[in-house]
Amino acid sequence: MAGKMVQFPSNGHTTDGYLATPASRKGPGVVVIQEWWGLVGHIKSVCDRFAAAAFAPPVEGYVRRMLWALAAEGVIPGDACDDPWGPSLPPGEREAVARAVREARSPRPTPP
Repeated sequence: MAGKMVQFPSNGHTTDGYLATPASRKGPGVVVIQEWWGLVGHIKSVCDRFAAAAFAPPVEGYVRRMLWALAAEGVIPGDACDDPWGPSLPPGEREAVARAVREARSPRPTPP
């Protein structure tokens, strides 16, 4: 699901942003900071992938997904991602989270 451009108040002014939400329109949020040269298609794509991979179903499985993201970043060992109180998640979900993290860390386009 593609996001959309939005405007919101910021420090006494109006600022543009990009909002990508899961299909359910519920769940936790992630703030992605753009590069200094502005909001480009790559960052929009990163936001869309996080909304698709990390937020559906809403909140359910959030802890496990965040643990998977930390493991994909190398912050914690891959075998430390158990959430005994969370729901089971569909096969392939862990790889979807890892792929979103890898793509978010991929080389960025050169500034114009």
